[in-house]
Amino acid sequence: MSENAIAIKGLCRKLDRLQLGPVDLELEAGYVVALVGPNGSGKSSLLRMLINTMAPDSGTIHLLGRELDAEDIALKQRIGYVPETAEWAQLGYATIEDLRELYAYWYSGWNAEGYEALLARYELEPKLRLDHLSKGMQRKLAFVQALAYDPDILLMDEPTAGLDPFAWRMMLEDVTAFMERGRKTVLFATHILDEVRRIADYVVFFYEGKVLGCYEKDALLDGWKVFWINAPQRAAGLPGVLEIEVKEGAAVGKVVSAAPRATELALQQAGLTVTRTLGLELDEILSYLIREHKVGTTAVKRPR
Repeated sequence: MSENAIAIKGLCRKLDRLQLGPVDLELEAGYVVALVGPNGSGKSSLLRMLINTMAPDSGTIHLLGRELDAEDIALKQRIGYVPETAEWAQLGYATIEDLRELYAYWYSGWNAEGYEALLARYELEPKLRLDHLSKGMQRKLAFVQALAYDPDILLMDEPTAGLDPFAWRMMLEDVTAFMERGRKTVLFATHILDEVRRIADYVVFFYEGKVLGCYEKDALLDGWKVFWINAPQRAAGLPGVLEIEVKEGAAVGKVVSAAPRATELALQQAGLTVTRTLGLELDEILSYLIREHKVGTTAVKRPR
């Protein structure tokens, strides 16, 4: 069993319009994990608690086997963070170069050569003023700074939002390269499902402050299917069937399944012919998990 990079137990926090938690979550070292859910579900607040800029009301957080402590500077130096919104200018720093001096001083793992290479790669000039940076440039700079001191855990909050397609692709490439440096861990919140498909190993679904589940991505995508069949009404009640959709006058209808192997076998036994099969997208899977959460039932067997 691999060491847990992140271990959260009974984490709770009362926010303005949301009760976050209790959250129980264990993430092994060595994987990229996507935190996915609607706006306002508490993803950013959870990340802020992991970097100790927001305190929980109760519960514990362990990172890299150590309990999170505001005074543990050595642990903080092993955690990288890319915020959704940077606040550097408010701290009194004027330029990118000013910020470099701060990071180089505080982080023992600072790699000056690697930092310069990343600045050039993302076309960030050291003399640029922080208050003149676009949101996309702020995200690129935060990403560059986090990678420059080679953390063991990289936390990112919507890191690619506002980036052009070229910078988006570069960032995904650099996350992949970061994971090749050793036993690194990435946890990132995102709404961009294509990047989840490209780089995530696991997906954590978050909704209204609660974890709906943590799934191995490929198994998850393989575990939800849509079958097109004749006489779809006859599929009602078969194993794994979540929903049946038939348009008026159509001979073929859709059957959505959360246990496709069991459903396909049952369809064959019932003499129903499958004419087409497709996987569900992640947003569609999330919508079914939310629906299940709201009705408070797990009657349909889902993949784990």
